[in-house]
Amino acid sequence: SSATAMRHPGSGVQCLKDSKDEVTSDTCKSAILEVMGTASEDARLDPILSSACALEIRNCTVVDKIAPGQGRLHECLRRRMREGTLNRRCKQQVLSVAKSEIEDAR
Repeated sequence: SSATAMRHPGSGVQCLKDSKDEVTSDTCKSAILEVMGTASEDARLDPILSSACALEIRNCTVVDKIAPGQGRLHECLRRRMREGTLNRRCKQQVLSVAKSEIEDAR
């Protein structure tokens, strides 16, 4: 939620993502979707996700040797979630990102 996002770094970006359906300007909507698309390519660019999942992202890159970009970190986080190895806060953010991606695909 926007209220939750305001307590974290990157809250402005998260607020825009949360409020994208209320934006009426096509130019602004396009800019928001571009930011969201960039973050979907690299989990480190999503400020809330990268904060909640810092240790897990490090494990993906160092332990699993996953190269960032092209959605590979998101894929690693989702795999780790299925394996039950994510902390609660990270799991919530991974699920939130997945939900947003499904809604954007509609």
